[in-house]
Amino acid sequence: MGRHNIPADGDPFTTVIGKNDSWYPCPDTASVDRHIVELARRIGHAKRKYPELAKAYRADIDLLLDRRSWLTLTERKDTERKNTERKNTERQIPKQATAEQPVTEAA
Repeated sequence: MGRHNIPADGDPFTTVIGKNDSWYPCPDTASVDRHIVELARRIGHAKRKYPELAKAYRADIDLLLDRRSWLTLTERKDTERKNTERKNTERQIPKQATAEQPVTEAA
């Protein structure tokens, strides 16, 4: 294991720390995907000359995939919560009058 120090500008709650103390800031799924693509490219270059390095990159990809799974799950729950809140708000707001249908008061 490494020392697991995150640089001062890194967020410990959104940073994945790799096998060789590489750190990957991952606040969202798009950033995780970018890191995975870059590591896959590095594996392609390193696998023949540096098989141990390629193995470490694969392990980092596994860690990033774990982070992606967690982000996907929480993003889905957050979207569902927002949709529920929006539906509840729509039910509470009375319909506004339009030019075609003016609001009439009850006599």
